[in-house]
Amino acid sequence: MHYHDDQSTGIYDFDLQYLDGTVAAVEVTVSTSEQLERTAAAILDRRKGRTFVPAKKSRNGWWVHPMRGAKIDRIRANVDEYLAAIEAEGHTRFFAYRDAASSPSIARILYDLGIEGGDVIKWKSPNCIRIALPAVGGLVSAESVEQALEAEATKEDNRRKLAASGCNKRHLFVYINRQNFLPWVALVDEGPPPRSPTLPIEITDVWAVTHTRSPAEVIVWKTETGKNWQYLGVLQILS
Repeated sequence: MHYHDDQSTGIYDFDLQYLDGTVAAVEVTVSTSEQLERTAAAILDRRKGRTFVPAKKSRNGWWVHPMRGAKIDRIRANVDEYLAAIEAEGHTRFFAYRDAASSPSIARILYDLGIEGGDVIKWKSPNCIRIALPAVGGLVSAESVEQALEAEATKEDNRRKLAASGCNKRHLFVYINRQNFLPWVALVDEGPPPRSPTLPIEITDVWAVTHTRSPAEVIVWKTETGKNWQYLGVLQILS
């Protein structure tokens, strides 16, 4: 593997030289949930107090759970007032999708602020509200890995770099970030689907790679145009 130091010209990342001397182009990318990352970054903003908001109107400490894509600045500015209204109705915990129908204050916090749940918590620092990082749920299946890979394979930048390489073999190496939870857990816990993904003509081979639950292990799937997935197993990272 030979890395291209000058990335300013829009060239692919690596030359992969085979034992027979032929060279393949390799572009490396990361599959992540951009919306989830933006929401988490806004919550963890050190300049704005990170996950904590002062409680001045609500009597209790709270832990609240925003949806992905919720406006975190709006939550910081208004959550104390909204929780005080929820307390006034006698609630110490709520799941908004269930409770909004019978509680106007819970309906408001869901529709106005994008908060889907909350619990009264006694924090070490009194009079504070903590904003939880957004969670992700859904069906875990190998198809979610394929969808994540196809999303990267269809990106114009990845296709353009590999098409311009002039190589017969053009690899897209996709690292699936743990924050992209459904494809990550499917890659770790499920086997590959019994078919090949849909690849654009600019890409001949695709690698799906992620860390397992251990930082010293990675798991690898590989496929190429017209062929089924290969499960290459769990590989140890040598320090």
